Amino acid sequence: MQSEFYLSIDGNQTGPYTRDELLAISRRGAISAAALYWTEGMADWLPLNQLFSRQAEPPLPRQPPPVPPLKQPLKKKTSAFLILVCAFGALGLFARLFLGVFVIQPIGAIPDGATIVYWRSGLNMPFVASADGLLEESGAGVSLFGRGMFLAKLAEPIKKREIFRIGYSEAFYLWSTGGKRYEK
Repeated sequence: MQSEFYLSIDGNQTGPYTRDELLAISRRGAISAAALYWTEGMADWLPLNQLFSRQAEPPLPRQPPPVPPLKQPLKKKTSAFLILVCAFGALGLFARLFLGVFVIQPIGAIPDGATIVYWRSGLNMPFVASADGLLEESGAGVSLFGRGMFLAKLAEPIKKREIFRIGYSEAFYLWSTGGKRYEK
């Protein structure tokens, strides 16, 4: 049942009207903008234009809308992350198997030192090596003479396989020596 509305036009009460009737009368211009309306439950009369400015509530649907499809953005992100992890893993495995890092500690003849990345295949060398680390591993003890001998022996094969060279890396040096430091 629709609500009944009453109008006050120039102080005279008229009605009852339905909301649709008031809208039709208002559209024809038969009611002035100064008209007031009232319906049951209201404390005071209000300007009629306020009744029409209110949005009518949309009717409730008779059936629920279809269930939205399950969104799976995490699966796409997870897949991309797994691909990235696998790519880095494959790159790391490739580097570990086929590349080597040789560290030359700064000494008199080579004051700046160097870190050389090279193709390791064909050389029986650890992934990260230095003359000091190889001397320590052989049990011969680290000495300036021993460094010179190892560098002379390894310089040519490593130079032939060199990919690139960077400055001296203390981190790689310590890796090659098991964390021990030897005098320069």
